[in-house]
Amino acid sequence: MVKYRLVSKYVFLHHSKDDTTVVRMWYINGIPFVFDDLSEQQYDPVVLSAAEQNDDITIEELFQKSEYLIQEECHPILFNMEELIENPTHHLPY
Repeated sequence: MVKYRLVSKYVFLHHSKDDTTVVRMWYINGIPFVFDDLSEQQYDPVVLSAAEQNDDITIEELFQKSEYLIQEECHPILFNMEELIENPTHHLPY
């Protein structure tokens, strides 16, 4: 049986050319699928430093990757994948 691994990272999310925020991005086997808005926490120096260590992502890339996961029925928010998740203690943002 295939197992999937969930991780989250702080990243810079580019909403548009002039609008970038730091978010907590969620990945399944390295593919981003959803993010948590951090509000004021995005200005924390520790969070900013962590985000600088990871690749930036655009909102268009996130939509594209999320759509792929939907087509493959592997989007953890839309499909029941609890038994397929390798690290179920890594709580999703829902």
